[in-house]
Amino acid sequence: MRDVTRKEPMETKVKAAGFASVLASFVVAVAVTKAPVLAGASEYLHAAIITAITGAGTTAAGWLAAHTPRHPNRM
Repeated sequence: MRDVTRKEPMETKVKAAGFASVLASFVVAVAVTKAPVLAGASEYLHAAIITAITGAGTTAAGWLAAHTPRHPNRM
């Protein structure tokens, strides 16, 4: 079982992906609900748009962020 009590820093990739998911979901949710073009669209379409863009932003942020190397004895 993995020891979750370790005091190691959170990886940069994890921080970047987490921040991107929160930011993207907020911005896209506001944009989708306020966009006149999507005003008559179903809630399912709104949810699909929010999910797709949030997922893409999270993936891109995690992929682009620098890797935080771990000490070999700590793996």
